[in-house]
Amino acid sequence: MWMDVPRKAYLCDRDGNNHGLRAEDADHYTHVADVPTGFRARTSILVPELNRLYVAVSGKGKPDANSRLQIYEIQP
Repeated sequence: MWMDVPRKAYLCDRDGNNHGLRAEDADHYTHVADVPTGFRARTSILVPELNRLYVAVSGKGKPDANSRLQIYEIQP
């Protein structure tokens, strides 16, 4: 999970989704968006200076595996 300055959180799950969350306060988050990534795409890094979230997709374990790097622009 990654947090950026405007209190947004980004969570990549193993089912191939990136979940966008907004922190309402220290204990409460609101779901903002789901963005499909890829099979087992959990390795990621947020670079707030570039407004980018980088997600590594391996596809390991699938017959048609195709490794790639997905780059998402973070919207304000």
